[in-house]
Amino acid sequence: MTMTTTPRPVRSRRPHRLGIDAHTAFVAVLVSELDAAVASLVAATGTARKPVADGVDLFDPSAVERSVGDVRRLVRLLEIIDGPGQERYLQPLSLPDAFLQAAKGLDLDIAVRGAAGPERFLCDHEAVQLGAELVLAAFAGDGKTVQLGIPNDRVVHVEGALDLTDERRVWQLRCGRRVLEGENCRVRLVRVPIGYRLEIRAFEP
Repeated sequence: MTMTTTPRPVRSRRPHRLGIDAHTAFVAVLVSELDAAVASLVAATGTARKPVADGVDLFDPSAVERSVGDVRRLVRLLEIIDGPGQERYLQPLSLPDAFLQAAKGLDLDIAVRGAAGPERFLCDHEAVQLGAELVLAAFAGDGKTVQLGIPNDRVVHVEGALDLTDERRVWQLRCGRRVLEGENCRVRLVRVPIGYRLEIRAFEP
């Protein structure tokens, strides 16, 4: 006899939503971020129209890919925070693997302590991936070194010289925290000798 496992339906996505004042501020920054991401995309694709110099193509596909990724990330954030809230499905995911994959997607060079084991927790994969990307981007800043600690399969530590005077990084951190907390992750920021540590702990829904 063959047995199949049906994914469990998600609870209401209300934990992601914001109050009126917070929502207004969120949208204002999101629009600014989208404008900047689109401008970067236009600039990157514009290199394709430049003449070839000495037989070398000036078009940089990696720049376009990064800019497209930025736009997609912001659209995903808007959908999760302010989307219609249709039902989605909980599936098993490794929290450390989600952060490692997010770092790879952002092309970040991170120092990793520890290793992921076999344990998984139930969550919305896309939401956790997005939250991981946002908090890693906040810590990475302009090429800063980021350390990823894996004490166990349910806990991840992101460490680095986080600049809390940078409004953009603070916004990324706040949004990433909001998304992760909506997926039953407890998120806590603490001071450490190298700057700050963001502790993310996953719980079952």
